[in-house]
Parts: sequence; structure tokens; C-alpha cells
Amino acid sequence: IDVWCKVNDKYFLIIEDKVNSKERNDQLRKYQEYGRQFVIDNNFKELICLYLKTGNESNDFLNKVTAKGYFIFN
Repeated sequence: IDVWCKVNDKYFLIIEDKVNSKERNDQLRKYQEYGRQFVIDNNFKELICLYLKTGNESNDFLNKVTAKGYFIFN
């Protein structure tokens, strides 16, 4: 996880920053699993996952990222 933050002890935010790179080794799923467990263990309300993309990425790949539950900021 490149950046994570706790917001008002209510939201746990995971930010995966990709600069001219793509997901590998199922990392988005692994980060999401970690985040879900953190939310449960710490009584947070919600997990928010953000995929921050700079550089070029195909729409097909970005659709796969959103299907995994991540919001995309590019």
C-alpha cells in the first residue's frame, strides 16, 4: 500500500499509486483484504480503496480495477 490514512476514526483509505506501472501479483486484492481486516479490528465504518493512475493505462485494464472495488483517479 503506497498511502493509507484513517479519517475521523471512521474511514480507512487505501491509495495505490501507479506511475507508468500496472498491478502485479494480485496486489489490489491483497491490499483490500488487509484493509477490510483493519476496518473490522478497529471498528471503522468503511474501507475506501483508491487507484491513483498517472501515465497511460487502457480502459479495459481500468475497468478491471473498478471491478475489484477501487475508485480510479487519473
